[in-house]
Amino acid sequence: MIRIISVLLVFASAAQPPGRERVWVQIPPVWKLTLEDAGNIIVTAWSPTSSCVAAATETTIHVIDSKGHPLWKWRFQETNRFIHVNGLDRVLAVSPTCDVVVVGGGADYK
Repeated sequence: MIRIISVLLVFASAAQPPGRERVWVQIPPVWKLTLEDAGNIIVTAWSPTSSCVAAATETTIHVIDSKGHPLWKWRFQETNRFIHVNGLDRVLAVSPTCDVVVVGGGADYK
């Protein structure tokens, strides 16, 4: 199975004038990328500079630049069976330069 990441850039205002209906507009994605990864995307995180996004599946973290080009991936389940991103914490962060990712852990890891 192949997963597709779609990125939408949306700017919206929470304030709505009284008596006005909310109008929903369908916005097309800025880019799409098909991942060659059978896992579900569990969590995503943009870098603080918005220069890349990290998407984590059950086995791999994919880092993609802001134009939709893959930068690198880490198959963490191949190197460490104790790393999981499908827990309740689901914490993921990516550095401003897109060369480092951080995955949150649980207190039960020894």
